[in-house]
Amino acid sequence: MTVEAPKLPGEGMVSRDHDVVSGAPVFVGTRVPISTLFDYLAEGHSLQEYHDDFPAVTPAHVRAVLDFAQDMILREQFPSRDTLRNYPR
Repeated sequence: MTVEAPKLPGEGMVSRDHDVVSGAPVFVGTRVPISTLFDYLAEGHSLQEYHDDFPAVTPAHVRAVLDFAQDMILREQFPSRDTLRNYPR
């Protein structure tokens, strides 16, 4: 019996290839870097504006990436401030 690993949020919606956009993570099937989504949101743009400007990126793409980011934050899959203090600068 084959047991499949649980699917990660965002799996199948993000791609990374060193020959595409210099290896930046992009939405699958596009050349649109994931960073553009976070840049738009940080600048106060709406998701509708994002979709208008990047029609190749589907709402499913965006939802998967935001779910993945939320999952990583809530699971604390990033270094804490205390951990960062121990890293050499």
